[in-house]
Amino acid sequence: MSLPINDKDEAYLTALKENGTLSTSEIRKATALSGDDVRNRHKKFSKAGFVELDKREVEGKHYSHETFATLTDHGRTEIVRGLFGDSTEQVKKVTEDARMNELEEQVQQLQNQVNKLQNEQNNILSRIESIKEWMEACEVSVKAVRWAVEDSDLSWDIDAYKKRIRENSD
Repeated sequence: MSLPINDKDEAYLTALKENGTLSTSEIRKATALSGDDVRNRHKKFSKAGFVELDKREVEGKHYSHETFATLTDHGRTEIVRGLFGDSTEQVKKVTEDARMNELEEQVQQLQNQVNKLQNEQNNILSRIESIKEWMEACEVSVKAVRWAVEDSDLSWDIDAYKKRIRENSD
């Protein structure tokens, strides 16, 4: 049977050849193909008689049914007859390329998070500087009041005033 086969097809069929029956999500994990890529191959190879598809109920997932693909005897025969050559290297390449893309995407997401955190850190540092300046101004004001009191030769009991302030603030 003459059926055009590309790298993604080889990855899909090799995963089924090596593992028997697999769910769509298991094929995605084994090959790093997208969900659409796997569904397209389900259709293509089901129509050609290479795989049988069945939907099964799946417990504990956010969806209730998942499609499972099983390589048929016809599919195995065609693979053995040379439908495609030694695909191990091709599957590795497709998987490595997909993994590289995934890692590059994760690196970009992490870089975005780092940039966001750096901006937040700069904002916090700026706030801390403002608070320090305010505290220094308060300290100068307190010293000025203290010196003014001392210069006026008033004998105030500062502790008594502090106590009155605390009592009145409650």
